[in-house]
Amino acid sequence: MKEVNWNDVRYFNPKTDHLLKCPCCKLLLINSGSIYKLDIARKISNVAYNINSACRCKSHDKELHPEQVKLGIYSGKSSHIADKETGIYSSAFDIDTRNNRHRFRIVRGLILAGFSRLLIYPTFLHIDDDENKDQEIISLM
Repeated sequence: MKEVNWNDVRYFNPKTDHLLKCPCCKLLLINSGSIYKLDIARKISNVAYNINSACRCKSHDKELHPEQVKLGIYSGKSSHIADKETGIYSSAFDIDTRNNRHRFRIVRGLILAGFSRLLIYPTFLHIDDDENKDQEIISLM
């Protein structure tokens, strides 16, 4: 996996967009193709993207899903997960949305930039570039 050259990324920076990193350990392993594509989407959308989650270590992801862990159904296959030892890079982003127009502009930019997996929650969008998951989907959550 090619490392991200943050000088080539115009709209996102781990120094200012702190939630690109895992909140508990500051791990920053993001799929370079995914962040470059997100940068293009941001330019097309012409609205600010507030990332509320991107890269997560395995233990932080598990902490976010206590009910699944308790029920024994936690899969550990989130596209947010990154792992230095196994060379897994995060390819997922959660983006806050302020209103319907803001959400529309972001979704349009994401699709035009080439993202094909969007999950629409009431207050944010989850997108990922995970080729191991079903493609060309938009789900209302």
